[in-house]
Amino acid sequence: LYLAGMGLGVGEATCSPVAFSLLSDYFPRQHRAFALSIYSSGVYWGGSFSYLCGAINEALCWRWTFRMFGIIGLAFVPVVFFFLKNPKRRADDVSATSTVAKDKSSYTLKETAELIVKSPVLLLVITAASVRNLAGYSLGSWLPTFFSLQYGVSSEDYGVKVALVVLFGGLPGSIIGGFLADKLSKKGAHWKAYVIAISQVLAAPAIAGTLLMPTANASYGMLFLAYLTAETWLGCAAAMVQDVTFPAIRCQASAVYIAISTIVGCSGPVIVAALLDECPDYRSALLLTVPIGYLASAVLFALTGFVLQYKTAKTRSEDDTAVLTRHDALSDNQPEAVETDIDESFQKRA
Repeated sequence: LYLAGMGLGVGEATCSPVAFSLLSDYFPRQHRAFALSIYSSGVYWGGSFSYLCGAINEALCWRWTFRMFGIIGLAFVPVVFFFLKNPKRRADDVSATSTVAKDKSSYTLKETAELIVKSPVLLLVITAASVRNLAGYSLGSWLPTFFSLQYGVSSEDYGVKVALVVLFGGLPGSIIGGFLADKLSKKGAHWKAYVIAISQVLAAPAIAGTLLMPTANASYGMLFLAYLTAETWLGCAAAMVQDVTFPAIRCQASAVYIAISTIVGCSGPVIVAALLDECPDYRSALLLTVPIGYLASAVLFALTGFVLQYKTAKTRSEDDTAVLTRHDALSDNQPEAVETDIDESFQKRA
């Protein structure tokens, strides 16, 4: 069973990096956050069904629960094999802040790591996502226990109601976040980061309210608001990773981003367990972890946006200086070349 679980993990680990890269080839940068948010909404479809698995276990058994979902997954294999095509790679819509050279068709893992280390935007996105996952994993792991001890809620009642919260809160929140990020990114790519930062600031008091409400139903209501605001981030963050990397490195960069943020996130439940030795109850331990984690990630995503905005402005300034230098050199002898150069510069900027 342990080895089967490892095999499942290895198989699933390839899915999102490949999907991120594939969707980035299908969709240009101005629509990428929305596309990746639609893909990420699968987390909330699957999450809501997973909370209902308790009822399935009662009717059947845990083995049949796994078999059922495995059969559903196998049904999609021929669909993907025959109908999902590999599109032509997009390299014309990469952010000017990328540190990756255009003249290579592939990169080793070592080269990928070196390029990520040289990119402050990527490093910040990975760090911010890691902090956000730490808070989210803490909540997901310990919230059932909190509801059981704090409100006396049964696992069946909790599973059904949280499934509805995840489905009708998290799913639309993810899609709305992607839509807003693409809409506002017309003003600048840094708005993807700012959308995430604002949403996490809004989510922090909602999740604190979830933990402080006097009744279970009131807590479920606040949890709905928390999911609606907090879950805007997945597609937007994935889009930022794609935006600042060229096609040849997108899949590897996505894999590194997911691996690090997941590993750090998995430490969240352990931190909550350690805090329980010092805190009087689960409520206090979760309050010290989840809302603070949301706010810390908001600060990091805001810093990411600021750095991206600064680097974009700096790159454009350098490009403008280079264009003016070329114009000065051409203006005396080739005036018609100046007009052509201006047109090309505006096309690239657009």
